[in-house]
Formats: sequence, C-alpha cells, structure tokens
Amino acid sequence: MGLRVHRMAPRAEVLVVNTGLRTNVSYLTNQGLKAIWVAWAGWAAIASAVHAQPLEVRVVIPVVIESAGRGSEAFRRSAQIRSARQGEFLSVEQTAAEFDARASAAPIELDAEDIDRWLDHKEAATKHLAHQDYARAAASLKAAQEVSERAIEALNRETAMARTVLDTCLYVVMGLWETGKTAQAEEQARECRRLVPQIQPTMTLHTPTVRSIIEQIDRERQLEASATLEVKSPEQGCLVRLNGLHLGTTPFMMAELIPGEYRVQVECDKDRPGRVHRIVLHSDQTLWIDPTLDDAVRTDPEVHLFYASEDAFAEHGTQHAQGLARMVGVTTVILVAPYEMARVDRDAGEVGSVPLRADGSALVAVDQILRIEVREPSEKKRATKSHEFGRRRTRRAVGGTLAGAGAASLVIAAGLYAWRVNKGNEFAQSTPGTPEYASARQRWEDARLGVMLAAPLGAVLLTAGEALTYEPISRLPPWVWGAGAAGVGLLTWGIVEMAIADRCDRDLTITTACISGQESIDRGVLLLSAGVPLAFLPVWALTKRSKIEIQAQGAGLMVRGEF
Repeated sequence: MGLRVHRMAPRAEVLVVNTGLRTNVSYLTNQGLKAIWVAWAGWAAIASAVHAQPLEVRVVIPVVIESAGRGSEAFRRSAQIRSARQGEFLSVEQTAAEFDARASAAPIELDAEDIDRWLDHKEAATKHLAHQDYARAAASLKAAQEVSERAIEALNRETAMARTVLDTCLYVVMGLWETGKTAQAEEQARECRRLVPQIQPTMTLHTPTVRSIIEQIDRERQLEASATLEVKSPEQGCLVRLNGLHLGTTPFMMAELIPGEYRVQVECDKDRPGRVHRIVLHSDQTLWIDPTLDDAVRTDPEVHLFYASEDAFAEHGTQHAQGLARMVGVTTVILVAPYEMARVDRDAGEVGSVPLRADGSALVAVDQILRIEVREPSEKKRATKSHEFGRRRTRRAVGGTLAGAGAASLVIAAGLYAWRVNKGNEFAQSTPGTPEYASARQRWEDARLGVMLAAPLGAVLLTAGEALTYEPISRLPPWVWGAGAAGVGLLTWGIVEMAIADRCDRDLTITTACISGQESIDRGVLLLSAGVPLAFLPVWALTKRSKIEIQAQGAGLMVRGEF
C-alpha cells in the first residue's frame, strides 16, 4: 500500500505538473494569438489609413483674370474637383481656416461711428477716474480696449490716434494701481507698450506713478534681451507697419520689442492698407511678405487669386502659388484659371499645365496634370521662361509703337484730305486760262499725294501693331466684334465712294464734277485705310485662338469653336 502510494504520488505530481504546463501553454498560446490579432488589426488599420491618405497634401485655388472674364468658371471647376476627389484636396473651409491662421487677413476698416464709440468709452473712463469711480472706469476701459485689441492696425495708422490708444491703455494701468493691483498694473503697462511701440504717451494726462512705470519698462527693453523682428520682401522701399504704426521700409529690422503678438503690414501703395500678417514673437524672428501676393489674394467667396491681366498671371502666378503652399502648409497647388489648369509644387515650382476648354471636364484635366512627374526646375527652364516673358513685353512695346504711329498717320491723312478739299474749292473758283488757274490746279493735284501716301501707310502700321499687341483669348469680347462690324461698314462705304466717283479726262478741262469725283476717290481711300485695321482685328483674333478649328468641307470651309 505504501508502495502504491509512493508510486502514485510521483504520478500525481507528474500529472499535476503536466496539467500546469498544459494550462500555462494554453494560456500563453491564447494570449499570443490575441496579441498577434491585435497587432495585425492595428497594422491593417494603419496601412488602410496610410493608403487612404494621399502622399501629398493638395489645394485647389481658383484664378480670376479680369481681362479674360469668365471668373465663375474657375470657381465652378474648383468645386467640381473637390467634390469628385474628396479627401485628396483641402476643402474650402479647411483652406480658409489654414490661411487665416497661418497667412494673412484683410485689414480691418473702422468707420466714423466705430471711432466715435471708442472715443466715448475713453472719455467716460476719464470722467470715472477723475471721480475715483474705478469700477465704472474699468467697465468703460474694458470696452475701449476690446476695440483697440481688435482693430489696432486701423487705430494706429495716424500718430495722434496711436498716442490716444496708448493713453487709454495707460488709464487701465492707473485704475489697477489705484485699487492695489500693482503686479497687474505693471503687466498691463507692458501690454500697452506692445500695442503701441515707439510712441510716447501724453505725460500730462497720467499720474507720476504711471509715468514711472512706462519709463521703467522702456529702460528694461533696452537692457534686457528683447525680441527682434526682421521683415524681408521682394519689393524694396515699401512701408512697413507694426500694429498699424509706420516704423520703416523694406528691408526692415526692429529690436527691443516686447514678446507677444504683432500685426505686420507691407504697403507699396501708400493709399492702400496692406494685408495683416500676425506673428507671435518669443525670440528673434524673420517674416517674409510678398506685397504682390497680398494684392492678388482674395478670400471672398473663398481663397483665390485675382489678376488684372493674363500677363500679370503669367509673371506672378507660379511664385504666388508657391507662397500660398507655404502659408497653407500643402505640397501641391492646382491653379484653375479660365483657360488653363496649372500644377505648382511648393519647392519645384511649376510642374506643368493643361488647357481647359469651355465644354471640357475639369476632372479629366486634373487627372492629366497629376500624372506629370515632379522635377526640380533647371536654371535653363527658368531662364527660358524669363526670356519668353521679356520677348512678349518687347513685342507688345513694338506693337504699341507701330499702332500709335499708324493711328497718327491716319489722322494726318484726314487732315491732308480736308486741305485738298479746300484747295479743290479754290481751284473750282478760278478762271480757266489765267495764271491763277494753273497755279490753283497744281496745288490741288499736289495735295493728293499726301492723302494717297499717309492713309495706306497708317493702315499698314496700325494693322501690324494690332498683330503684335493682341493676346489670344478663348472667347472674344463684344468690342472686338463691334470693331470688325465698324471696319466692314467703312470698307463698304469706301468702295461705294470710289465706284460712283466721276472720272476726269486727262486732256480735257477739269470741271466741278471732276473735282468732286476726285475728292470722292480720296475719301474712299481714306475710308478703306481706316476700315482695314478694324476689320482685321476679329479675323486675326480668330486665327490666333487655340479653340477654333477650320476644316475643309466640300467646296467650303467649316469653322468650329467659341465665338
């Protein structure tokens, strides 16, 4: 019995041990499987998220060109792209939020009523302080300070108003100090100096304590390590405003600034407030501002670019798109202009562009443009683009000169025609066979040469000038068709004048009808010369357009396109 117990005990121990091992192995196996499943699920989720997220953050920016028209097309196509490819492009709301937070905002404009209300709060606070009614003074000053904080760049544009802003802010310091809140008073004084740097308060309006506090803060700014702001810009000599105060020109640097938020404006046009760039200074910082981008950017109804002409877009579009990419925090900008779509990389610049037809789909165009490989721009490519722009500018300058000379020549021809009519009247009144008759006839015949030379020369020069200066656009404006219609009318009139004119027999005595007929022919030449450049304009515009197709069909021609 003992032997059995002795032999069974080990079996029992072994069994117990084995059971424990099996239990631990089972437990570990289950936990391992769970861990593997969790890891796999997490990896799948991460992979799915990465797959769903585009490799580059993109934004669509509509481009409005005033001279080209059809601005609504850019907004419609941009919305079409965002709707069809949601998740690949920032939405209108996301773009606006990023731009407002990281880029710039339109300057706040205060009307006379806003300023009057602000001054009323300031005057009320002054009276309450004089009567030592600090509670009511604090309420009035709080209302005034809210306006100052919201629109400091508008209030500080004039030195006198900026000093009033500083004085009003220092009234808050006085109220805090008189109610025993000395630490808050000193902190508020630093805030006043941040709002209005480099302007001295009206010392006679403040108590000796307030004056000593602001003087102490100014001394500390010079002795302590305050922040330095540097403003760089591609435009030199433009005004730089800090919280509305004109403190210098580009390139700009200012030291001894109290850390905090500042609003910076660069203004190349003195009569036009620049967009407001907010920057929070904790240490020395550099801010880059492009005034041409500030002039081009619009935020209503969404963030877009506005240019007066296609030349302005060609010159600045890529540079502005790169600036927007850095401001909004994206890698790719798709510019949707009325007649083309361009892709701009934040670092590489313009990647490529595709034309947009009026009846074409923006989705097809964006598919094409996103397939283009991004490459670093070469110096040769940049030089070529700059050379092309220079050639266009030279061509337009030469064309403008020729057109001006042609118009002047036509005006001279009209004057010479009037002079010839006058000489014809003198010739008609002279008596045949007399010396005066021969002299008057010679003067009348000589006057014709000027008309016959000046009028056709003017037509040739003006037509050549039009050919050089005209830039092709997709839809011809009404004035082009109007000019063509006027040209056809002048050509018809000139042909009729020449057809019905009386002819002179060279060997016979010239009669009054002959003189009238010659004047009719001269008038016809002048009308034809004026009509040719006008009729040429729509014809040239149609031949220069990429949207027009001309095909032979039977014995005629078929013209298709947008008219």
